Formats: sequence, C-alpha cells, structure tokens
Amino acid sequence: MNTIEKYFDSPAVFQQPLTSYNDFNEPVTEWEDFKQVMGRLRPLSGEKRIAASREAEFITHRFYCSYFADVIPAGCILLIGNVKYNIKFIQNVMSADRLLQIDLELIV
Repeated sequence: MNTIEKYFDSPAVFQQPLTSYNDFNEPVTEWEDFKQVMGRLRPLSGEKRIAASREAEFITHRFYCSYFADVIPAGCILLIGNVKYNIKFIQNVMSADRLLQIDLELIV
C-alpha cells in the first residue's frame, strides 16, 4: 500500500456501454461493470473549464485512485454509489505509475 492509499474511502466501478436492440429494432444501452477500484472523490468549487483547441470541457469532480495499467475504453462512465459521472480525462500523475487523477462530469 502506498502512502496515499490510506485516504481512499470511496469504492467506484468503471462501466462500459453495451448496446443491444429491442423488438422494435431500437438501440438499448445497458451498462456492464468493467473494473472496480477504491479512491477518493473531490468536488471542485465552481465550474472548472479545461480548454483544448476550441472545445471546452466542464469538470465537476476529480477522482483519485491507485494506478492501474488497464485501458479504459472510450464512452465509459464511473459509478460511485448510485451516482454516475462521465469520464473527461485520465492522467497518470507525474507519469510515475502510482496515482491516477480522473476528471469527471456529474451526469444529472
């Protein structure tokens, strides 16, 4: 256990979308668990904006967890309790393979 892991108190689940079709040939999206982690959720004060070229991303929360090498597929969400968050950006802090910082947007 690295030093910071003792502060990880929130279980979280990465979920990936699975699309199937109903009897009317309409797409139905269900969520499948991909990976479970322990971490710490931090709400951000106000609205943080990260601008990349012309796009602006709205980040409402930041989640910290231990580093893992699994690739998180595009379109995944993070489920903490019964609350869902869109994953906006995942960063390997200082490229040290010890801590991930995940920028999130609350799904309302």
